[in-house]
Amino acid sequence: MAAAPPAGATAAAQQHDGAAPASPREQQQQQGTRRVLCAVADDDMSEQVFAYAVDNILQPTDHVHLLHVMVAVPNRDLRLDYFDQHDEKSALAAQQPMLERRYVQRLRDRGLAGLPVVIHLVQASEDAKTLGRVICRHADQVGAGLVIMGGPEHSRLHDLLFGNAAAYVEANCARPVRIVRRSELEGGGAAGGPA
Repeated sequence: MAAAPPAGATAAAQQHDGAAPASPREQQQQQGTRRVLCAVADDDMSEQVFAYAVDNILQPTDHVHLLHVMVAVPNRDLRLDYFDQHDEKSALAAQQPMLERRYVQRLRDRGLAGLPVVIHLVQASEDAKTLGRVICRHADQVGAGLVIMGGPEHSRLHDLLFGNAAAYVEANCARPVRIVRRSELEGGGAAGGPA
């Protein structure tokens, strides 16, 4: 006969029988939700990766976090962007319509308009290692149960010389990572990583 739990024991303590508290991922699974961090950009490839994720990976109970990394311009005289990068409100105002059009609308079109969506805008340098670190750090900050991003579009020589953010994230992220490769987008089937 099993002993009764001690007075004042919480449901979580009863469930784990004295084991360590549940990890953020276990808590998300118990609650039926999963935080999914999608690294996105203002380009067609990123939009295709997100469309693939919506159609094949996202679940109706997921919470979607869109992470858009804006490239930092080291010289303020060299204006590559159409907003003041040092003003968060200006950056969000400039990027919000693009993110709504390319990503949030996709959820609505697929009948997933009810999924909670949080937009994260971050400024970083363009090198692959820095971009990878930013994605990994945000995955930890939001407690992501899954990180989704596009795979490399470049040659192996390019990746060797300049790096590859997806490869960095895949090798270094403490969270589950799902890299969507071009072959999957072209109908080559599912490959690599948890869904």
